[in-house]
Amino acid sequence: TSNRYRRNVCAKAAASASLGLLLTFLCSTPGQCLTYTVFDVAGADSSDAYAINAKGVVAGPYTSNGSNIPHGYIRDALGNITTFDVKGATSGTSPNGINDHGAVVGTYDDAGGSHGFLRRPSGKIVSIDVAGSSNTVATAINKPGSIAGYYSDGAGTHGFVRDSFGIVASFDMPGATSTTPYGISQNGSITGYFVDAKGTHGFVRD
Repeated sequence: TSNRYRRNVCAKAAASASLGLLLTFLCSTPGQCLTYTVFDVAGADSSDAYAINAKGVVAGPYTSNGSNIPHGYIRDALGNITTFDVKGATSGTSPNGINDHGAVVGTYDDAGGSHGFLRRPSGKIVSIDVAGSSNTVATAINKPGSIAGYYSDGAGTHGFVRDSFGIVASFDMPGATSTTPYGISQNGSITGYFVDAKGTHGFVRD
């Protein structure tokens, strides 16, 4: 069920019990009204929306049945929700990013630790583990299919980028003790943050 909220200075309100919609109009400037859509995965205790693509498809995790273990979902532009879990995930599946083709990336946990995943538009799921890592997290994916994320090993936390052919390249910001990418643009520029002796800083890797 979705509740849609529109804001307009007139403070006009309309409710429809049959559709379960509440519309509140509060617009400071004509033609600049915003629409807020509130949604929940059916039966969920909590629903988080982490990413949205240009087609309005949303991905994120949700929890249910009083458990803190997350599961993944995809919500299309019409409000239809598909839930999923990575096979073998015993401690949760958490989507972090989605591209315009509907490919979703994120992380899942099992007895061996945290692993990245790619869920293709067909629904097929591929695990992502950087060689030598103890944990891998995929955070973002662009339209061409390049994935950004981070991983941990005995030396700390490092960034990585995985191209559409599955080739992985790792990187660290100069002087960093920890490098954590969170976003990737269509042309492959990566953003995130890193930690060094002076503190925490943002970065763009072109």
